[in-house]
Amino acid sequence: MRDDLLDAQAAIDSGEAQFRIFSRRIRTWENESVETVIVGLNPQSGKKAVVARTKRPFPALISAEVGAIIGSFRSALDLLAASLARRR
Repeated sequence: MRDDLLDAQAAIDSGEAQFRIFSRRIRTWENESVETVIVGLNPQSGKKAVVARTKRPFPALISAEVGAIIGSFRSALDLLAASLARRR
């Protein structure tokens, strides 16, 4: 990889590392905070109506992490654009 792209790659690597942590946090919240409840049964078809309910609200930290990950990827695109512009 050319040296002028290393900063953009580092921003991508940072976002990917954050995404792994974010995914674990989402799974943990889902396992602890979401329950499914059968609210109805159609006797003719045997199909069940299921609703997912949350026991606690979605943590603000998770929303902030989404912003950080998106910001990291946007920074990578900015760095890439700047590098390509300098080449011209």
